[in-house]
Amino acid sequence: MEVISSLEIINRINIYALAKWFLEIFLFVYSIIAIVVIRQIKFMTITIKSDTTNMIFFFAYFHLAVVLLLTLITTIIL
Repeated sequence: MEVISSLEIINRINIYALAKWFLEIFLFVYSIIAIVVIRQIKFMTITIKSDTTNMIFFFAYFHLAVVLLLTLITTIIL
């Protein structure tokens, strides 16, 4: 069995692929957070009635759409 040195392991790591996977994982987790934000806003509007509820929902869904679009674009491009 051959012992691989640390330099050989570092040379074999593809930095581009590693960055791609970290970015994809980050965007996936961030999209889950965006969904949780919408859920929290729904609970908030049950408790607190306001005139700005529709505007808050619009921005929350817009935020979710942008996050999902960015995730899709990075998946296709990268």
